[in-house]
Amino acid sequence: MNEANHQSLISQQHIQSFCQRGFITLPSICNADEIAWFSRRYDDIVTAIVGCKPAEIARISSLAESHVFERSLPLSAREEFAQTGFYRRARALVAALSGADDSQLRCGWRLFFKLSGFGETFWHQDAAYRPEPFDSITVWMPLEDANLDSGCMHYLPHSHRNGLHPHRRQHGHLTVDTSKVDLDLAQAHAYPVPAGGCTIHHCCTVHYASANAGPGPRRALALVCARAALAPELARRAA
Repeated sequence: MNEANHQSLISQQHIQSFCQRGFITLPSICNADEIAWFSRRYDDIVTAIVGCKPAEIARISSLAESHVFERSLPLSAREEFAQTGFYRRARALVAALSGADDSQLRCGWRLFFKLSGFGETFWHQDAAYRPEPFDSITVWMPLEDANLDSGCMHYLPHSHRNGLHPHRRQHGHLTVDTSKVDLDLAQAHAYPVPAGGCTIHHCCTVHYASANAGPGPRRALALVCARAALAPELARRAA
């Protein structure tokens, strides 16, 4: 993918849609060669973290009934990931969507893995895991097609405008406490994206990922970007 054209990935219409709805989707942010490189490094890193290949994660008793396997990118891999075209493009997109200067952004990486049979990721806001100010933006990129079968993202439009809702713990993860807040989930929709595409959402946007009912795994990378004021907390969570 031509680095000179990364800013053409989004238009003013995308920026307006993000501000109004709290998220956008893009069909491509990485080409096939870049996805192949990320896939190899992703599998190597997950293997080093858990001691087995990603496809064998379900054999680990503590993860046998997981909804999603999630980890921070190890410190040893962050420099090489920061040299990728995806990193540069994602930062430029967040800067354009937020109105921040790229030099103001501090970013952290997350790895997400849903083996076939892993359950849903409950409705939540990323802000529930983070301190104020709630201004971070996540660029989420699947390494294989994320569709209705494999567990694509679902978003509730305009939900970022209502601030942080009360959350409760469910199966080790935070989810919006629907006994305290009325979410009109009938207005939510699924947003499939192909491998190398991405979704981009505000940290207060309510979102969900369905169970992986497909035959293969659903691997994804996320780059979480916030203004420099959040740098210490991002660094702590990424450790």
